[in-house]
Amino acid sequence: MRAIKYPVAVGLVALLAACGGAEPSLAQIAGDARHAASRALPEAKRGDLLYVSDAEDTAPAVYFLSYPAGKLVGTIDDFGGAPPTGMCVDREQNVWITEDHSGIQEYAHGGTSRIGYVNGPSDDEYRGCAFDRKTGNLAAASLNGDIAIFADAQGTPAVYSDSQLQRALACGYDDKGNLYVVGFGNGSGFAFAELPKGSSELTNITLDKTIHAPGGVQWDGKHVDVSDAEEGVIYQTNGAGGQVVGATYLDLSVQLTTGQFWIQGSQVIVAVSDGIVGYWSYPAGGYPTKTLSGFEAPFGTVISKGKR
Repeated sequence: MRAIKYPVAVGLVALLAACGGAEPSLAQIAGDARHAASRALPEAKRGDLLYVSDAEDTAPAVYFLSYPAGKLVGTIDDFGGAPPTGMCVDREQNVWITEDHSGIQEYAHGGTSRIGYVNGPSDDEYRGCAFDRKTGNLAAASLNGDIAIFADAQGTPAVYSDSQLQRALACGYDDKGNLYVVGFGNGSGFAFAELPKGSSELTNITLDKTIHAPGGVQWDGKHVDVSDAEEGVIYQTNGAGGQVVGATYLDLSVQLTTGQFWIQGSQVIVAVSDGIVGYWSYPAGGYPTKTLSGFEAPFGTVISKGKR
């Protein structure tokens, strides 16, 4: 099994110094928790949790940390040789995790035992997922270019494809039930598409900005946000219109490749290269307000809200 890693950054020590010093690493926080079996502290079921998928080759895992404090409170180590990649959260705040060369697993908020599972065609390699909060449908983006929609997050999915979308990496619903997808198109260029609510066909979108490498996509409450994983910037777009109306620049002093991101109110949490997860003000960007280190190959981040 290949490792899913991002390019190693140059000058990381200088970066962390510029940010006021590194946060304690996972190893410092919880000793040997990096390679421990699935477990969670009792406090994990209370409050909000930040989930980080770590697609490290020899010990793939998902870690969940108190949010926004960043204290490690749980580990899911149930992926065998299929590293966890993208994640999404449903209406009950259960977390769904895609696996490289496998399906999508469901875990309760703060839980470590799988409570649900879906899978599509055997050749699908899901890398990202999204939930339609109105219908309960689960969407998944596959490296073979397919988009799978699991009605009520169960059963056999409806599968959609488009000749212009060769590899789908991430997907996200807006508030009207339209699904947006980012990935690689013909010639390995950036591809951006929409599956309009009720439609059976993907519509290609030409963005008025060059994206060097696709990262993530998410609805922020007003805009469809897409990231340039190579440049470390998140663009706010008007969706199907293809217009960029704003940008959040993630200033890291050095160029770091960014993974899938999660917008939570006035913050955006991003998995970046070389084992770092950072918090940035959103949409202001700039330098990170907090960094968490100690991961091996962080791929995605999501927030699951605790019961109030």
